[in-house]
Amino acid sequence: MRMILFQLGLTMSDVAKTTVFLRDIADIDRMNSVYAEAFGAHRPARSTVQIVALNKEASVEIEAIAYLGNEE
Repeated sequence: MRMILFQLGLTMSDVAKTTVFLRDIADIDRMNSVYAEAFGAHRPARSTVQIVALNKEASVEIEAIAYLGNEE
């Protein structure tokens, strides 16, 4: 996610909302730790749901909405 944001001229601080999809909700503590490290003090709004039908090669997927700001 960081690389995609960078290509758009944005940072993790520009993320306003995320939806985290976990294959196994038992992984939430580990995911929370990695998530907190990635976002630092910035805490965008977040929903977390279990989706057992995630791609077999993924245990987590994150959808993010970032704010570009006004171009005036």
